[in-house]
Amino acid sequence: MPSRVRVAWSRRKSSAKKPSKKVTKRPLARAKAKSHKKLPGFNAFHAQSAPRVKKNGQKFVVCREVTPPETGIHSLEWAAAIIPQSCGFLRLPFEVRRQIYELAIADFISGYPMIEPRKKGNKFFSPKWRNAAQETAALYLLCRQIYVDVVGSGLLYSTKMFVFDSPTLMLNYLWVINPVHKDAVRSIKLQIVFRAGKKTLPSKALEFLAGCKGLRNLALHVDVDDLTSERVTVVGMYRGYQVSDKLLRNIREWEALREIKGLMSFDLHFSKTYFYRWAPGAEDRCRQLEKDLRDDLLKG
Repeated sequence: MPSRVRVAWSRRKSSAKKPSKKVTKRPLARAKAKSHKKLPGFNAFHAQSAPRVKKNGQKFVVCREVTPPETGIHSLEWAAAIIPQSCGFLRLPFEVRRQIYELAIADFISGYPMIEPRKKGNKFFSPKWRNAAQETAALYLLCRQIYVDVVGSGLLYSTKMFVFDSPTLMLNYLWVINPVHKDAVRSIKLQIVFRAGKKTLPSKALEFLAGCKGLRNLALHVDVDDLTSERVTVVGMYRGYQVSDKLLRNIREWEALREIKGLMSFDLHFSKTYFYRWAPGAEDRCRQLEKDLRDDLLKG
């Protein structure tokens, strides 16, 4: 056997005899605590459906609508106990003070005012109003009477549009806020997503909106995918699609939607992605459905 081959063979045998070292991964710095921390959310954000077990062992709880508090800072008893102030501003009629409050709040914002309640992070997100919670708190914490004027009357709820990404999120939020504030909400934009295994209309959410006494402006943003739309080839680099007749018919016959009374404006929008365009005549059908529903809802 040549010397080079003999040396290589001996090295292979010697390396095979040595026990292999156990390879251990270096622990990540963020894994030292062995726990996951998250920002606390609203007490409202629980599933409104029956309790069921999640994969991680936690359980959903039933979300129930709250009743007006009888005592405490949000009660009528607390507001009635406030001693009238002799300040010139507070002696003005409430209608005049309300207009001044609205102008002060409008000065905080640039652009179209929208509030999107969220579970984590910035609880009241607004693309044009970064410090909504801090700036409004600086206003209503001036004194007890101003607190009642701004918060107790639901002024902050009546002057902004509330945007919800799903019917569940809307229910989880509106069910647990003060009923006075719920009835003060005037504008809502609701996104409804139809995906695989979820093609039913969210009637529970619309039935709840029918009980919101102050609701005047409603916008429904319907997002559909392949299972609820029909794609049709068109000329060019894009492919067109049209919403299925069944979905349009279900929306037209949606009884829960027709139970909403007192609306002053109604919008129905169907989303489309960048790479897909309306097929010929498809957009006209959706526009006609929006017009028919608007005529029926605003008439009532």
